[in-house]
Amino acid sequence: MAQNLRRLGMPERRRQVWFVGTGLLVGLVLLSLIPASFPVAPFNIVAVLTMHEYAKQVTGKALVDHAAQSGAFSSNWRAFGVSLLFLMVIFAIFYGTTFALALAKGSLFFRAVPA
Repeated sequence: MAQNLRRLGMPERRRQVWFVGTGLLVGLVLLSLIPASFPVAPFNIVAVLTMHEYAKQVTGKALVDHAAQSGAFSSNWRAFGVSLLFLMVIFAIFYGTTFALALAKGSLFFRAVPA
């Protein structure tokens, strides 16, 4: 979305988009900390719908105008690749933190059980 804003001549909105995206990510991570017995699927659905509406609000009219003028669009596969890259980084941070905490507590290695 930040690249779309730059290409559409709205670079001043890029910072706002990054802050909103980061805020939504932090919010979803915090929601993952609620008890397992609480259903979180509705929150995920609302988050996706909210992000879609936010994107339409920020860039919708400009993208329609751009398409009407036969403007070029980047491949959606590129955006998919970037999202996978971010997903891998987030997983690496979470798993790295979990591994480091388990190693620090000494609960990472199996201990021999006396027979």
